[in-house]
Amino acid sequence: MLRGNFLLVFAGATALRTLFFLVILASSAAAQDLARACGDAIQHHRAGKIQQAVDEYPACLAEYADAPPELRSNFGAALVQLGRYQEAIGQYQEALRAAPTNMQVRRNLALAYYKAGDMENAVAHFSSLREQAPEDLQIALILADCYLRTGVFQRVIEILAPLEPAHPADRALSYLLGSAYIQGGHVAEGQALVDRILRHGDSAEARFLLGNAAFTKHDYPRAVREFGLAVELNPALPTLQSFYGQSLLITGDADGAAAAFGKELAANPNDFDSNLQLGQILIERKLCAEALQYAKRAVLVRPKSFDARYALALCYECSGKAGDARREFKTLAGSAPGAASPHAGLARLYDQLHMPEDAARERQVAAQLSARVPRAANNNDGAPDLLPIGSLAPDFTLRRSSPAAQLRLSSLFGPKPTVLIFGSYSCQKFRFDAPAIESLYERYQRQAQFLLVYVHEAHSEESWQSSVNQREGVEVHAAKTLPQKEKNAAACARKLDLKFPVLIDGMDRHVESSYAGWPSAIYILGKDGHIVWRSRLGEQELSVSELERVMGELTSGR
Repeated sequence: MLRGNFLLVFAGATALRTLFFLVILASSAAAQDLARACGDAIQHHRAGKIQQAVDEYPACLAEYADAPPELRSNFGAALVQLGRYQEAIGQYQEALRAAPTNMQVRRNLALAYYKAGDMENAVAHFSSLREQAPEDLQIALILADCYLRTGVFQRVIEILAPLEPAHPADRALSYLLGSAYIQGGHVAEGQALVDRILRHGDSAEARFLLGNAAFTKHDYPRAVREFGLAVELNPALPTLQSFYGQSLLITGDADGAAAAFGKELAANPNDFDSNLQLGQILIERKLCAEALQYAKRAVLVRPKSFDARYALALCYECSGKAGDARREFKTLAGSAPGAASPHAGLARLYDQLHMPEDAARERQVAAQLSARVPRAANNNDGAPDLLPIGSLAPDFTLRRSSPAAQLRLSSLFGPKPTVLIFGSYSCQKFRFDAPAIESLYERYQRQAQFLLVYVHEAHSEESWQSSVNQREGVEVHAAKTLPQKEKNAAACARKLDLKFPVLIDGMDRHVESSYAGWPSAIYILGKDGHIVWRSRLGEQELSVSELERVMGELTSGR
C-alpha cells in the first residue's frame, strides 16, 4: 500500500513554505545595533545570497557571545535553505536556551525537523506549539502532514476533521484530510473531498487523490492512468512523482519508476518512499554504492522502519561491507524477533566469512521463523495467493505447443525436481526474468524439468497496455480461441529464445487459477511434487540469487 508522504501543495500552503526561510528582524535598540554590526550577513541573507550569509554569520556570533536569539534564528533559517538541517537545528536550540518561550524560534525549530524528515521530533514540537496556539491552522496542517508522512492516518483525521466545517474552501485541508481518509480505508469520505476539489476544475491534485484511491483498491491500471494524468497537469506537484513511481513499480516498470523517484528526490531529498524504493531498485541491479545513499536517507527519515534498515543492511552486504551488514542484520533481528529475513542475511554473511556453524545456526532460525508465519503473510510481498510451500502441486494435463502432445504434470514426478513457470509475452515481468530462467535451464536441464504454462495475456491490446509495453512497442492481442493462444505462445518462445517445453493453458484458465499463476509466477516442485519454493516474477519480486540457491541445494541432494 502507498505510504502517506504528502507535502502541502495548494495555494493555501504557500505561506507555510516561506516560514522555512524567514529572516527574523530585530526590534530592540540593542538588537538593532547588533544588526548594524552584522549588516553584511543580514543583508546578504535578505538578498538571497545564502551561502555568503552562512559564511558571515559565525563571525558575528563569535564576536557577540550574548547575541540575541533572533540572530541565531536567522543563521538557522539560512542553513535550512542550504539543506544543512542538523546545523540549523543546533542554532535554533541555542537560541531557545536564551529565549525558551520565543514562539517564532520554536516554530522554526519544528520546521527544521520537518524539513530534515525527522518526523518524530517534528510531531513532538508541533504538538507542543499547537497546545500553545490551538487556533493556528498552519500548525494544525503541518502536524497533520507529519502524521500522514508516517502513516498514522487516524491522527490526521482527528486533527483536521473537526476543522473542516469551518474551512470548507481550504484546499490544503481538503487535500490532506482526503488523503488520510482514502489511505486509512475510509474511501467514501475521501471521495467526497475529491469531488469538492474537482468542482474547481480538473487539477493535478484531484487526479493525485483519484490515483491514490485506485491504488488503495488494488486497481493498479487506473492508478497508473490517474497519476500519469496528474503528472501531465503538473509534474512538479510535491510527492506526485513518488506515488507515480510506486504505481509504475508494482506494475513492472522499474525503469519508469526509477526515473520518477529521481525527479521527486531532486525536489524533495527527504521523500521516504522515493529513497527506499530507488535504493531497492539499485540493490537489485547490484549498484550498491549508489543505492547506499538512498538507503541511508530513508533510515534518517524513518529510523524505526524495518524496510529501510533492511535495505541499508542489503546495501552493506552487496558492497562487501560485512561488518556493517552484520551489525544491521543483528540489530534488525533484535528489534523484530519474529522476522526471518535478518537471520537469512546473517546466514549469507557467515557463509561468505567461512563460518559454517554460525551460518547453519542462522539458517535454521530463519527456517523456523518462516514456518511459524501464517500462509498469507509468509508468501512473497504482493503475492499472498500463491500456493504454500509444502503443499502438493495440483495435477493437470495440458497440450504442448511444439511438438504437439499432451503432458501430465504428475508423470514428471520421481526422478527430478520440476521448475514450473507461468507467464505470457505481454507480461513485462515475465519478459524481464526470462533470460535468467533460460540461463538456469541451460545449467540445470539435465537435473531438473522446466515447463512454461502459457496463461492469459497480462496486457493485451484489448485491455490495459502497460507503460513498459508502450515504450518497447510490444503489441499482443488477447487470444479468443485455443489455436490463437498457441500462436501467441509460440511467438513468445521464439522471441525470448526459450528452449524448454511450453504448455498451453485452456481458455477456461483452469491451471493458472489453480496456481494463482496470472500474470506470472514461478514454482519449484520437489521430486515428490510438493512445492519447495515459489515467487512472483519481476525485478522487485524474484530473487534470482535465492532461486539459484534453492536449485543448487535441490540438485546437489542437500
